[in-house]
Amino acid sequence: FCWADVGVVALLAGGLGSADAAFGTSLATAADPWTRSHALWGRGLVRLAEGDPGAAGCLEEQALRLMREVDDRSGVALCVTALGWTAAARGD
Repeated sequence: FCWADVGVVALLAGGLGSADAAFGTSLATAADPWTRSHALWGRGLVRLAEGDPGAAGCLEEQALRLMREVDDRSGVALCVTALGWTAAARGD
């Protein structure tokens, strides 16, 4: 999960490439659904910031499914918010 946290810090600092790499490392090394869900959520935000709301939405949907699986209610709220942002970016 530490790599997902590193990704969030990089994302908030504006380092999209560094954030994407950290979320990718988290996904490559984590087997548990809780960690994977947060890495997918972060990677979705990176795709949205890069201007790809379609890819962002797919990642956020994957994250949402995992967050519901582990009953991460704050994570569900994060994903629903991100899905709203992706819909707005698509003009929906």
